[in-house]
Amino acid sequence: MEVAPSKCECISFTKSRRLTSKTTVCDLVLNNSNLNTSEIIRDLGVLFNSSLQFDVHITQALRKAQRRINMIFNVLRSVRELMEISFAWQIKPWLKLKPLWYLTGYGYEYDKHLAVVTDFTKAVIQEKWEEFKLFHVDGEAKDKRSMAFLDLLLEMRSEGLLNEEDIREEVDTFMFEGHDTTSASMGWTLWSMATHPDVQEKVIEEVDRIFGSSDRDCTNDDLKQMKYLEKCLKESLRMFPSVPFFARKVEQDVVINGETFPKGVRILVAPMVLHRNPRIFNNPNDYNPENYSEEAIASRHAYADVPFSAGPRNCIGQKFAIMEEKAVISWFFRRYRVSTHRKFHDNQMLPEIILKSTLGFPLKIHNRHDLVNM
Repeated sequence: MEVAPSKCECISFTKSRRLTSKTTVCDLVLNNSNLNTSEIIRDLGVLFNSSLQFDVHITQALRKAQRRINMIFNVLRSVRELMEISFAWQIKPWLKLKPLWYLTGYGYEYDKHLAVVTDFTKAVIQEKWEEFKLFHVDGEAKDKRSMAFLDLLLEMRSEGLLNEEDIREEVDTFMFEGHDTTSASMGWTLWSMATHPDVQEKVIEEVDRIFGSSDRDCTNDDLKQMKYLEKCLKESLRMFPSVPFFARKVEQDVVINGETFPKGVRILVAPMVLHRNPRIFNNPNDYNPENYSEEAIASRHAYADVPFSAGPRNCIGQKFAIMEEKAVISWFFRRYRVSTHRKFHDNQMLPEIILKSTLGFPLKIHNRHDLVNM
């Protein structure tokens, strides 16, 4: 660990050695091979006593970081439990009876884990709200397009357009609905590319054309150039939608395909079935990124595929999700390739709240540079 420059520069060490702002304990030992252990301990004692305030700050920061990490792990575990309990509630209709909901223990477990999740969200919002009040300057002009999502919500709260509960619901959506869905989508995409090497090579060619051999960060302009990767992601979402089904409540009588659905009825929409309609997609069980060419998209209805739902209740983070996945997967393919010994259709869909796979994703990861040098 490096020590504070303001403390170490004024301390002389045995054999007239002096520390610099870049000196580490390892450097001290290596550069002073004639020192004995007692001398090193004595001199380090002088240094650490003089750096006590700095050390206390580091310790406090590490403890705070550890508490935050532990909290996040607990929250993620609770999110997983909530998903499993919610899925049980969907497939076991008797749990909709409140006495049975609690007699079976599901209700108490659900309430416990829900409290963990909501308390975490509230703590994050409160922390950001205190920062917002501290650094916010009334009347300062702001470009809302460049504001972070939570900052934008807090700005709306300050204007009286949202209350704390409104913000919590939106933050819950981003924090907990987003992480598992995007990871599932990226997993299915890597699986699809491992079983379709020709597609994978086209993605790698596109990534290399954008970044070359550089190690620079991905920019927004780079994301816009990833046309073929975007096709691959959308095709993966067509075949393996992260949310396999969702429900809507009919607000007024409606006739669909000659059938009347009265007001108040709940309709279950299953994208995992809708997206494989042979009347819309040729060879719907085959992975084909060209299903998302401009010509193919223009030839079908806008609601022919709805991995993020559609209408006023669609996914609030769909554009962000695609950007996130493009950024992560492009970084991956700048360094690696994937392969598998299994066939594409060996891995079956396992529909829960989030679409899982029966095999997981049994992939082999190869370093691209090692393969070149072989």
